[in-house]
Amino acid sequence: MTELDITFGDEQALILETAQNFARQNSSPLGVRKLFGSDLGYDQAVWRQMAELGWTGLVVPEAQGGSGLGAGDAVSIVEAFGRHLLASPLVPALLAARALAECANQHEGAAQCLTKIAAGSIATVALSEPGQGWNLRQPSCKAERSGGGRIALSGRKCHVPFASVADAIVTTVTFEGSPQLLLLSRSDIPPGALRREICVDESQRVFRVSLDGLTVDARGMLPARESGIEALIRDATLLLTAEMCGGIAGALDTTLEYLKTRKQFGRLIGSYQALKHPVVDIYTHYELLRSLLYGAATAAGGDKAWRLTQMAKAKASDLFVHAGDRAVQFHGGFGFTHDCDAGLYLRRAMWAQSQLGDGAFHRCSLADQLLV
Repeated sequence: MTELDITFGDEQALILETAQNFARQNSSPLGVRKLFGSDLGYDQAVWRQMAELGWTGLVVPEAQGGSGLGAGDAVSIVEAFGRHLLASPLVPALLAARALAECANQHEGAAQCLTKIAAGSIATVALSEPGQGWNLRQPSCKAERSGGGRIALSGRKCHVPFASVADAIVTTVTFEGSPQLLLLSRSDIPPGALRREICVDESQRVFRVSLDGLTVDARGMLPARESGIEALIRDATLLLTAEMCGGIAGALDTTLEYLKTRKQFGRLIGSYQALKHPVVDIYTHYELLRSLLYGAATAAGGDKAWRLTQMAKAKASDLFVHAGDRAVQFHGGFGFTHDCDAGLYLRRAMWAQSQLGDGAFHRCSLADQLLV
């Protein structure tokens, strides 16, 4: 295996600095809690600012008004958002745009949707299904021709982020015996087909989408491309890992702030080895994870991309939960209350670990690849 040249150019450095400042200014623990009870789950004013900064069009081709970059270029932004738990539909919109960008020259509907996403329209992706586990490459949801240029849908999708506010949904279906991507508009999904799912992380807005009985225009079917779903899963895993990596840094920030201010027996508790050494261990593994993450981002689209992404997700799944758990424990009894900020990171860690494969799942997959 040849070495990867992981470089961080001026453009990437500027994106990272801008994203860090933006997330710090627009997301605080108090702000995160305020969104718990909101219907939207995100701040519309903050979303408009993202569109003005050009982030919604980051991966949209230049022909449709975007920057024409790849998913790897969004890692710095998503990592900063994860560090400050900034809630927004940016990641699902980026994933939908990546899927549509691959066929923009062949599909008029995809090109039109990309133009809207670049301008700030919300889009999302539907990959998971109830009872499916983490094998997302073979969807059980079906699309069948029903005559008159229409297709009939069946099945259910789950954990679809921001489905209630999305103008477009890119979903996986099995069509004529093979997995394919289907573009749905908001008008294709009746209100009764959406049901919000409640999860451990109250900041998440995820929905179950029922496709049973829906009939849509066959022109929504995107051109068949064998690697389309593979690329979508890889990009989704990469960006989720970036968010988790940022979350680990946020959990460390919260823990260190407490260790450097809380006194016990006349000493700062951060001076005790029983607390100091575990934090150092977490930070060491965090730096290793960050190297894996940016290695995967650099290799995005190459033959090493999926293996590196799996390595990063496996490590992030275990480390984020551990960092969140230590943050709660080190805050003592207060750490177990709803008012402690450490709990926000632990809940996010538990949610993210369960998405797109946990550590054991990806390590088993990597072992199979190494033993072939």
